[in-house]
Amino acid sequence: MLSMALAYRVGEATVRMIVKEICYRKCFNANLYETSIVEKAVYRALPKTLLRRHTMQRLHIFPDEKIPEDMLKNITNQIKQLRIVPVQLKRIPRTEIDNFPQLLRYPKNYILK
Repeated sequence: MLSMALAYRVGEATVRMIVKEICYRKCFNANLYETSIVEKAVYRALPKTLLRRHTMQRLHIFPDEKIPEDMLKNITNQIKQLRIVPVQLKRIPRTEIDNFPQLLRYPKNYILK
């Protein structure tokens, strides 16, 4: 999984086309290959203005989740999570499900459709 310090929206078709383009080339460094796919996709998605190269210089892409300490110190603001992720039903213990108050009880001869 790639971690990025600055991200832009990129369409799947663009990424597929760039991946196909990069697969034909030889890359000797595995980390460079992993990051170059995302780098080319972001570069292509940016508007074609004079700010494009400056914005690409600000983009930091890493091949894994490890970000250098000096860069972590410079992070000033992060996007907060909008909603709390709900707990999955299979992760709730069975005792808690059984103790939850039921809103209605079906008769024993009732058939659910």
